[in-house]
Amino acid sequence: MALNIVVHSVRGLGRGKGFQVTSIKSIVNDPEFAEVREKIGARVTDLLRLLVSYGTISKKQIALQFGIADDQRAGLAGMEERATEREQRIAQMSRELEEARAKTAMHDEKKKEYEIRIAHITKELSEQKAMSSRLEVEKEEAESEITWVANEMDELLMAAGLSPIRYLSLRAKFEGLKDELLASRAYHE
Repeated sequence: MALNIVVHSVRGLGRGKGFQVTSIKSIVNDPEFAEVREKIGARVTDLLRLLVSYGTISKKQIALQFGIADDQRAGLAGMEERATEREQRIAQMSRELEEARAKTAMHDEKKKEYEIRIAHITKELSEQKAMSSRLEVEKEEAESEITWVANEMDELLMAAGLSPIRYLSLRAKFEGLKDELLASRAYHE
């Protein structure tokens, strides 16, 4: 069953006879309820902040539930997939090398070629793993920076007399603070 929030319009059937539903509209889909959706979003954000402040849920759990880092994970998954393919290629090439040794007396030149290819692919695999680790560290640092910026922006908004829960995104918070500063400058001029 898909999650939804609906509004029922009703009309009275007469005194003491109850009501009849005349229409059902989805708040989620109907443009008429954009403001209601924003208010619900702000309340959900407040609730999540409250739960985080009490340690009921972590920011990482929230990010995982909402797929915030999916793009970064997709990139890492692609790298891991390529690394797995390379590992399989190495294993296949190693088997081929052993089969070739068993069937015939392999020429030293061919043997060197396989060993060089295996060494090259092994080096690439090692570099891919190192890059994957670096990207993971960079991702964590970026997430930490974004969290810091968001917290600092909330404090600036509160210092300007604005409520951070009114703004659903960091960009909206910046715009709100900018508007407040411009208004304050115009007032003092």
